[in-house]
Amino acid sequence: MEVCTTDMQDCSFFVNVIPPQQLTGSLNGRLPLIGNPVQLIACEDLLTNGHHCGETLATDSKLVPLVATYGVFVRSVAVFHTRAHSTDTTWVSVIGDTDISNLDKSKCRGPHPTNNCETLPAGDFQDGDHALKFPFPQVGDFALGADSDSSFRFAFAVWNYGFELVPSWFDLSDALINAAVPVFSTISPSEEIDLTPALNDHPWQGCDGPTAGTAFRMTGAQLEQLTRATGNFSQTIGRYVVKSQVGCGASSQYAVTFAISRTRWFAP
Repeated sequence: MEVCTTDMQDCSFFVNVIPPQQLTGSLNGRLPLIGNPVQLIACEDLLTNGHHCGETLATDSKLVPLVATYGVFVRSVAVFHTRAHSTDTTWVSVIGDTDISNLDKSKCRGPHPTNNCETLPAGDFQDGDHALKFPFPQVGDFALGADSDSSFRFAFAVWNYGFELVPSWFDLSDALINAAVPVFSTISPSEEIDLTPALNDHPWQGCDGPTAGTAFRMTGAQLEQLTRATGNFSQTIGRYVVKSQVGCGASSQYAVTFAISRTRWFAP
């Protein structure tokens, strides 16, 4: 006999079945939408011309109570124009959590910050599209079910430091937390909010400062839909135009590509 999904795409076969007999096994196949029932059919297996169902023996449906975990990383930075004379020394900060009370500046300091914040150097960039090298600036793994009540809030910022050294990368993560956390408290699902005005309120040294920054909120249902086909979703945000300080040259113009990755499924 065989047990299959009702579209006969995924099946598990049992041989030498002698009633009454309890059968155990697994059915490997495509996952349904989280929380939707899987329709199953058990039938007599006919071996003529390959396996196919003969007489239907039973039908049933099983719920799939799965939860997914997600991570967010910045994948590339496009520089349309740099306010530095030739190259930007670029840094990237990313923060995020399902519980914004965890976004505490003290937790983002030190050599081993938590998985909800990270600031990394990206490289010295001239104009052009620049893919970031591994390890990517990222946050994760955060678990969300496909229900509208759970959501993930995250934000990123890209910083231009020209030829000057970063005085402290703590300043970068602190500034992003200061700008994003108040927004996280009011942002609606699927909303995107430009953070560059708030990031520029910080008194950056010389001509340095933020060139891009956005805050997001996505529900578990939205994340499940975005990553449904391949487990990954990417989006490009820009162009940002950040007005340069007097004497610092023309304004910088950036775009940023980030990605959301479904890292695993698990049963709650």
